[in-house]
Order: sequence, then C-alpha cells, then structure tokens
Amino acid sequence: MPPPPTPPTFALQQTLPRLPIPPVQQTLALYLQTIRPFCASDKDYAETEAHVKQFVASGAAAQLQERLLAHDKTQPGSWLSNWWLALAYHSWRESVLVNSNWYIIFRNADGAESADQSGPRDFTALQVKRAANLTAGCLDYKDRIDNEQLPIEMTKAGPICMNQYRNVFGVTRVPKKDCDYNFGTHPCHFKHICVSIRNQFYALQVYVGRNRLTAEAIEKQLWKIIEAAKKTSVQQPAVGILTAEHRDTWSLAHEHLEKLDPQNKTSFSIIESAIFNLALDEFLVGPSTDSLAKYVFHNFDGSNRWFDKSITLCVSADGRAGANGEHSPLDALVCAYLMDYAVKENKQTTPEMVDASLFQPIAWVVDTKAKEYIANAQVFAKNLIADSDVKVLNFRKFGTDFIKKEVGTSPDAFMQMALQLTFFRMHGHFPAVYETASTRKYLYGRTETGRSMSIDSANFIKTFNDTSASPTKKVEALKIACKNHVDYLSKAGNGFGVDRHLLGLRLVMKPGESYEIFKDPVFARSSHWDLSTSGLFSSKNVVGTGFGTVYPDGYGMNYALHSGNITIGVESKTSNKKTDTAAFCSTLEKVLEDMQTVVLAAVSETKAKL
Repeated sequence: MPPPPTPPTFALQQTLPRLPIPPVQQTLALYLQTIRPFCASDKDYAETEAHVKQFVASGAAAQLQERLLAHDKTQPGSWLSNWWLALAYHSWRESVLVNSNWYIIFRNADGAESADQSGPRDFTALQVKRAANLTAGCLDYKDRIDNEQLPIEMTKAGPICMNQYRNVFGVTRVPKKDCDYNFGTHPCHFKHICVSIRNQFYALQVYVGRNRLTAEAIEKQLWKIIEAAKKTSVQQPAVGILTAEHRDTWSLAHEHLEKLDPQNKTSFSIIESAIFNLALDEFLVGPSTDSLAKYVFHNFDGSNRWFDKSITLCVSADGRAGANGEHSPLDALVCAYLMDYAVKENKQTTPEMVDASLFQPIAWVVDTKAKEYIANAQVFAKNLIADSDVKVLNFRKFGTDFIKKEVGTSPDAFMQMALQLTFFRMHGHFPAVYETASTRKYLYGRTETGRSMSIDSANFIKTFNDTSASPTKKVEALKIACKNHVDYLSKAGNGFGVDRHLLGLRLVMKPGESYEIFKDPVFARSSHWDLSTSGLFSSKNVVGTGFGTVYPDGYGMNYALHSGNITIGVESKTSNKKTDTAAFCSTLEKVLEDMQTVVLAAVSETKAKL
C-alpha cells in the first residue's frame, strides 16, 4: 500500500496550543535558581531573594500576572508574538548589519575547488552557474511552501508551528522612525527576484505565467544582467548601503528619497516586494572559511547588498556562496533548512523559457542630501565592520559520536559546558549565557532563553579546574551540569522559562510603577549575555553559521555538532579590550581537547576498578 498523503504544510496550525503563561511564583522560584552563580556572596543572594519575596508579598506579582493574563485574551495567536517582533527587532535602532542579521555559509559546488588566492576578479562561469542553481533551488522550495507541499515538522510531542515559513520569501524590513515594520504577505505573489551587481539593482522576472525559469534560463538571464551592468553609461547611486545605517538615520533617508521623486518610491517597492535578493560580486574569496564568513556576513565594506531583505544569496567569483538574512521575520534555523535544500542543487524539470530579456534596472533619483546620506552610510558601515571580529572554527578531533559513546550526555549540553569553561579560562568569572530554546510547539512560537549558566555548571567549572579532583569526579560534575542544562532547556522550550515571562510582567506595568526586583543589579547581570549562543542541525551542505554579539563586551556564536567534528562561528568587537575572537576559538580548542582527555582518563579509571 502507498504511504498515506502528508497533510498540507499549514493544516495543523490551528491545532497547536497557545504559548502558556506560567504561574508567577513558579517563574520566580526558577529565576532565583538561575541567578545564584552571579551573586558574589550569600548576602547578595539574600538581597535578591528579599526583592523577589517583596514582589510577591506586596501583591504586585499577582496583579501584573492578572494583567498579563488579560492581555493574552486580547491576542489572536500568542500573548508574546507581537510584542516580541516590536521589542526584540523593530524598535531596536542599531544597524541590522552585524548586530542582527545572521549568515550561513555553504560548501563548495559539486566538483569545484576554492581559488588558492583572494582578491578582485571578473564574473565567472562557475559563479553564475552556482548562483543560478541556488536561485532555482530556493524557488523550488518557495513553490513547495506556496503549494503546502513542505512536510510539517514533527517532534515526539507532535507537530510544531510552521508559521515562520510564511515569512521566508518576499519579506523585507522597512525603516520607520522609532519602530520598523515588515513588508510582505503569504503567499508572495510577486514574480521577481532582485539581483545586485556593482551596487546596481535589477528586477529579474523568474516566473513567466505559471512557469518558473529553469536554472539554465536563470543563468542566461544573469549573464545578460552582467553585460548590462558593464555597459551602462549611467551608474546608479549605491542606495543599498543605506540599509547598513542606524535605523533612525536610514528611516530619514528612506523618507527623504520617497518624497524626492516618485521613481524612488517605485524602486523601493520593487526591491521590497522581491522574492529575495541575489548578490554577485567581482571578488575571489579564496580557501579561507573565515574570509567566506566575512564575505557573506558583510561583504567587507557593506556594498552591493540590501540588508533588510529576509534572504540575500551571496556568490563570489570563485563560486563560494552563502546567505545573509534579516532576523525579524524568521529565525535562522528555519532559513537553514531552505539553504540545505537549495545547496543540494536540485535539477529542475520545468520547460525552458524564451531567450528574451526578463530583467529591468532599478533607478534612483538623488540630490545633494541623498548623496550625503549615502557617503555617511559608507563610512558608518566601514567602521561597524572594522569593529566586527569574525572567525569560524572547525574542531576535527571529535564530535557527537564521541560525546554520546564516552560521556553519555546531550552533545548540545556538552558543548555549552565547553563554552562556559572557555569563557571562565579567559575572563576569570562565570558568564551569563543565552542559548536559543525553540517554542515552536506553540502557535506562533519562536524562542525562549535557555539560561545555560547554573549552579551545577559553575560547580563543573570549579571541579574541572581543581587539580586535586580525579577525572572521574570531573566527569561526574560534567554529567550533572549537562542534566541540569537539558532540564532547563526543556522547561524553556515548553514555555516555562524565566525571561519571556518576566518581560511580559514588565510590559504590563503602568507608568510610575516600579519594583525592586527589576532594578536589582543581579537581575541585570544575569541577562547581560556574555555568551549569546545558538545551535543548528548537522549538514554537509553548511560549513559555518554565525551572528553578532548582543553586548559589546560579549561573544555571539552559532555552532553545529557533527558526528566527527564541531563547527562554530564566533563574533566579538575589536574595540573591546576584554574580548578576542581568535583567542576564544583557540581556548575552546584546548578546552575540548582537555575535556576529551579527562573523559578518556575517567573511562580508564572505571575499567581499572572492574
């Protein structure tokens, strides 16, 4: 018998439960557990505990909880989703470049080798073919979403929310003073992508009627665009660099350009409605993975991009490629599934299109003030990028196979303990750690904070650094810390973490209301993320991922745990004298080696006792 048909992609959305609001005293008790490592003394902890008890005894906690529950009843899908989009992303006014956008870098195309050098190079056949194949793969994925043929993601507990897939294509963040917004609807009914070459933008029609262009047809159109870009006698201003600016500055420039001439409004509309952006650059990345990460993350100077697009495919002259994405419409994990699919270079079966040109250049009208905005943005982007220290580490001595077999813990928890131990070795204190926990088991769920630092992980760090402790004792401490981590991450994924609930309580406070719990220095310290971390699934098609640090004195990192190796992209700020990306990566390598040595020594101790 043939297998039963899979349900349409969005068929189970309305069966998903709503994101819960935990009992307030449960959250506060968990909060007290998480802040213990950040209290310098028992006195500090007692003061924080007193603030929490007063918050409850005064009736304030119950009152705010009632307001939050009332707010929940007014929201159609989730009490958090609208707040989160506005507060975590759209009202945050720093540049999306480096600060918010993520990057995903791909393996080389089949049969292609990286150039042994880097630097300027004319467009190449390898580059254009790779770009066409990636574009075709993305469009195939789009059709699967639009036709609801994408399988619903499932866990042991059941289906998870697929809503973010509605925000993959045709979505663009638009600057607006104080709070941006996203343009786009699902399904995206526009039929063009945007192609950027030499800071010039072109709208390329990739659907003709109901037919989608094949990879071969896209390749021909890209060569036509390259030819047009080379022959143009009128070089359009580099308006795309404005998307790298501070959001309020960009909103003023955007408004100025719209008012300056109707042509600009039309051009904005074409770019903002495009399915995604494809950037082709006259540059050899070379064999360095770090260079590839920087190329996809910011293109070294922020040129030839529209950083507000939900997806920008970036392809260099040596065919090295990746994707850069604006974070607000969807999380990088969702986009990573798309990229994993697109890199597989799926062959298309749609009929060949006619040879006519299917693109149009996007034009701008600028004045002296607009040119000044662009010049300032170029300087702004250059300084922002110069302050971003990016590196991708590929640790090859072991991976998940070793961790599962010899340690018997969650590989993710093992990695989190390694990251904490690394930070402690470098900086001498326990880090506040954010790990992304997915809440997609709920309708419109996105993330909750996994507070990875705990009493048990602090004890592991102390024990591991204790030269008198035996390997067996060190591994026992590691296992206890890993179990605590898994337990907390499970709570967070089920909607019973600390941070989102406390955020909700703060958001329903009225003007003039103030509570010591939220003014407590320990409250601020426990969420000042020294390590902002997230993990992606293992894939041979993705060789690195990353994003910027949340705080200028911390690190931002995204890792993938493979069977025999571990990859991690790390970013910190060169202007901060305390942090150092290269030193973090080299220290992490040594920590992982030390942990392996201790684990194997503990195994030997156990065997010796038998």
